[in-house]
Amino acid sequence: FLDDDQFENSFVFTVSFSEENRSLVPPFMGRSLLPATTEIGERVCQGGAMLYEEKCCINSLSWWFAKTKGTICPLRWVCPDHIEFAQLQPDRHVPRPGQTVLCRGYKIQLETRKSSIPGAGFGAWIMCSDPTPQKRTEFRLEAGELLDVGTYAPLQPADYKDEVVVLVKNFIFGWECETWSFGATSDTSSSRKGAASFNKVYDITSDSGKGKLHEFAKRNLLVYVNETDGKSTPHICAQTDPEGSIHYLLGHKYPADGALVFPVNKWYEVLIDYGSPYEDVRVRKGYSRLSGRMLKDREKKISENDLETLRDITNFSVDDVHTAICFIAKVEFDRSNFAEAIRTLIVSLCFYKRLMAVEQEFILFEPSGPNSFCDNGYTTIFANTLHLVKGQCGRLLDLECISADDLKKAIVESHASLFYVCQLVGSKGD
Repeated sequence: FLDDDQFENSFVFTVSFSEENRSLVPPFMGRSLLPATTEIGERVCQGGAMLYEEKCCINSLSWWFAKTKGTICPLRWVCPDHIEFAQLQPDRHVPRPGQTVLCRGYKIQLETRKSSIPGAGFGAWIMCSDPTPQKRTEFRLEAGELLDVGTYAPLQPADYKDEVVVLVKNFIFGWECETWSFGATSDTSSSRKGAASFNKVYDITSDSGKGKLHEFAKRNLLVYVNETDGKSTPHICAQTDPEGSIHYLLGHKYPADGALVFPVNKWYEVLIDYGSPYEDVRVRKGYSRLSGRMLKDREKKISENDLETLRDITNFSVDDVHTAICFIAKVEFDRSNFAEAIRTLIVSLCFYKRLMAVEQEFILFEPSGPNSFCDNGYTTIFANTLHLVKGQCGRLLDLECISADDLKKAIVESHASLFYVCQLVGSKGD
């Protein structure tokens, strides 16, 4: 519930906890630590799970451990005292988000500015100051102290997607979305093993256009944090909060890196290291950390991603196809994105081919027909999905920007055969 707070001119969120949730609190801690209702001000809510420790009084939820060179270092999630977000003067119509964090009496300003890395565009910069009478000369976070500077993702409900959607979306937009999408529930690398292993993915790109950042993401300073070269120590690390959101934390994880120290009243660019899972993106963008044989092998693997995706579709369940085709139905195509339209036609033909194979499998498995007691509503789901796939194939075949040569290319790449296309053309009125 939202109530207008007349005193602070902000919102107050009233949160209610069910008895089931309250029962999860360990008995020795007492249920009083998690009341049936509580009010949380906008100052706390803006940062997602900031002050989660303070509100729930369960300290263990905000501690993690890192191990390096045989040394154990407790990681403490440091909650800021206050955080405010702002939009600075745009640079050539490009949004320039900024934010101010208050912590331990320091004022920490973060802004988007031109990166110190050649060709990297904008970067995220930080300046610390001490407005207190102490006039301290440096801001310091000990190794293992990680200051929450905001939520990276999700930024809106639509950012939480089925992996099958992100897989298809990456194919359609030439893997541009890969830069801004990552596993939300588990390692998405397991997806290549078949439909049963598909998970959820965070994706902060637009569902139309060229797969670039959506408008909410463009106004989030944290997306402008650039990467290190893999050798220097990063200032930022990513951490999942108890609710599953990804936060960016300022600080050094490992004892070997020492404390993070910023002299006051000077601007510094802060950097992150996405690690080895991000290497495909680095290779595509031309700044890979690999070399020699390892780089050639990775380039070869990436060159086969399109074909591998089309092979993945042969493992899609009917539900997977339905989920993916519903996404495709929302994408608008014209001459400005005809290349994406062709790639969408390729995927749609693969969907149709997959549904035809599933239909044959079902007939062989259930020869008694759709009224069998084993059907369990399957034929209705199948029929609805098939109708959607036919409709989208028909829509794409009608686009003026798709020529006869484009159609031939789509048939070859989807291995759908001319027979399937003739079936679709003949059924466009269905």
